[in-house]
Amino acid sequence: MMNKKPYIKMNTTLLIDGNWLLLSRVFLLQDKFKLTNPQRVKEEASQALMEILSRSVAGMLHKIPEITNIILIADGGSWRKELPIPDQLKETTYKGNRVKESETDWNAIFGAFTRWQNAVAEADVTVSQGYGIEGDDWVWYWSRNLNAQGINTIIWSSDCDLKQLVQLNGMAFTAWYNDKVGLVLPEATKEPDDIMDMFMAPSHRSGELEALERRIKKHIYINPDIIAMEKIIQGDAGDNIKSVARILKNGRTYKVGPKDYAKVMEALGEPNNINEFISEFEKVSKTIPAIIKKFNGYNTKKIMEMLDYNLKLVWLNEKVIPETVITKMAESKYKRANVSEIKNNFRVLCEVPEDISMVEDDLPF
Repeated sequence: MMNKKPYIKMNTTLLIDGNWLLLSRVFLLQDKFKLTNPQRVKEEASQALMEILSRSVAGMLHKIPEITNIILIADGGSWRKELPIPDQLKETTYKGNRVKESETDWNAIFGAFTRWQNAVAEADVTVSQGYGIEGDDWVWYWSRNLNAQGINTIIWSSDCDLKQLVQLNGMAFTAWYNDKVGLVLPEATKEPDDIMDMFMAPSHRSGELEALERRIKKHIYINPDIIAMEKIIQGDAGDNIKSVARILKNGRTYKVGPKDYAKVMEALGEPNNINEFISEFEKVSKTIPAIIKKFNGYNTKKIMEMLDYNLKLVWLNEKVIPETVITKMAESKYKRANVSEIKNNFRVLCEVPEDISMVEDDLPF
């Protein structure tokens, strides 16, 4: 069970995907962070990077003035990398396909990011990062706990995996936002198409939600469970998660694709609830070889093994996240930042206390 603690009642908290924010901004200074550059140039770039990150946060607060608090979230490694790897995957590892630009001084970049995190924490912003805990886990933790306390959350990220966390809990909601895509909300928050339904059914739409929808013109409504279900079966190339069935033919690997996934879901009766979907894993393992020609005769035990493994890699839920990780996250304190000051003076997020020294062990990877 998730630990529930009393939190300060507030309207809407912005959950910042810190690693995405960093990597989406650092390209502006990539040339300054080359390994061959003098240390002075990289130090100047570090200061500039901290200012860009701070300006970005302040800009977001101006864009959505309904935000009353912020939480900065960063990766600290992953417990998922310690999971036993199925024999059929051989040397394949979770997120093992990610390669950093070799000419870039990533120690300098992440060193600047850690300094910025320290400055942000000094500005009374909640900063969540812990060894072995992914940023996705923190987003799950805060969105669920804050919604349970009647506090809305907005996930600010480009990571589509996090769309599975949009939800409505009573009147409190979790939304996902990105400038390019817009606002992503759960289907449960959508106004009924039939005007009579609007009068007959009790409204779950808060004033904060309606204000947010008016402000962000581009928004869509989704069934969040579909995000996880698709990735469990099809895999996710970005995180090096493999499809539950794969065959090598004429030097090419064939996997379960979107059309195959649609056939499987149709055969299952179109489950739209992930718990219902999980209960059908055995049927899924038999359905794939039965209705997808290229997988005729495929080993169903291998599919079951991959379904169970992918579930742990993909699904953000207390049934999957280890209790030890949840307990560790529950120790984090929820602080109230001075959003008005940050909005009007972004430099408060750049002021690193002089007594904070940086060593390589402080870097987040």
